[in-house]
Amino acid sequence: MANPTSNCNNNNVIVFGPTGDVGGFAALEASRRGAKVWLAMRDTTKTVAVLQEKESSFERVRADLSDAASVTAAVRTSGATAAFVYLVPTNDGLRSSLAAMQAAGIEFVVFISTYSIPSNVDVRAVPASSVIAFEHAAVEAALEDLQLAHVALRPAYFASNPFKLALDLSSSSSSSSCLEAYVSNGDCLVDCIAPDDIGRAAGALLASPSSSSSPPLKRIFNLCGPQLLTFDAMLAAIGRVAGVDVHIHHLDAARWVDVMADELRALPRPAAVFLTEYYARGFVSAQDARYAPAVANVRALTDRDAMSFDEYLRLHCRRLLPGVGGGG
Repeated sequence: MANPTSNCNNNNVIVFGPTGDVGGFAALEASRRGAKVWLAMRDTTKTVAVLQEKESSFERVRADLSDAASVTAAVRTSGATAAFVYLVPTNDGLRSSLAAMQAAGIEFVVFISTYSIPSNVDVRAVPASSVIAFEHAAVEAALEDLQLAHVALRPAYFASNPFKLALDLSSSSSSSSCLEAYVSNGDCLVDCIAPDDIGRAAGALLASPSSSSSPPLKRIFNLCGPQLLTFDAMLAAIGRVAGVDVHIHHLDAARWVDVMADELRALPRPAAVFLTEYYARGFVSAQDARYAPAVANVRALTDRDAMSFDEYLRLHCRRLLPGVGGGG
């Protein structure tokens, strides 16, 4: 197939949220492909971990995606024509901020959406009860309504999620040789796509948005990791690479929601409920017609195979589990 990231280069781009791994890798990839990259940050003094020694190649500008005025100022300062954005909960699905960046000169957007939006479903038909899908769909709808050319990248289960949604990394447990983990549906299969790969796909699209001189208003790319693992197997792999024992607590859905929403993560309760229902249905399966093409999309967009979960852990476990076990 033709490389979807050739020709029509964007030479000046802005990345909102570069302190996150996806945003950081998007910035790196866009820069690697020749774009001038601006880092739009709420706190311009904050460290961007994945940029490391290459950070001097990037300009910083203050902006908050939930504040349309700051978005306008950042885009005007940068002169960027393409932007990377992610979900920030607002009352209007980021519509005000997207309109502001469009008025300030942005012509193309790469938005990190979610695989939980069903294929071939109008984003306006996603029910509010499907909280995570609904919130991302609202941003996609805003982009469509504004007639702002964009790509919706729809990754499935982030390889970083177990560190945020399963492991207890509180100070009381992180100093020991054992980590506690809390899961609902431990046999649920997930694809473990690396944030590195999601960010590289976004950065490639930012720097070279289309091989066509008249790209469509909207393109969608599902993204998946190359192997399906159960939650239990994924946590066992973390323990093996980190050199610690992982004690898995298998909770029923109601108890897991309580732990995530009230005791451990402060995850919004509706989002926790949605996740338990999604896990019960099965997150990803090899029989899902979207799965194989979503794995292939990583190579098509980045020119490299999707990273395995073990490879992701070897690269990042020490940073994600500071002071724990061997740390990768």
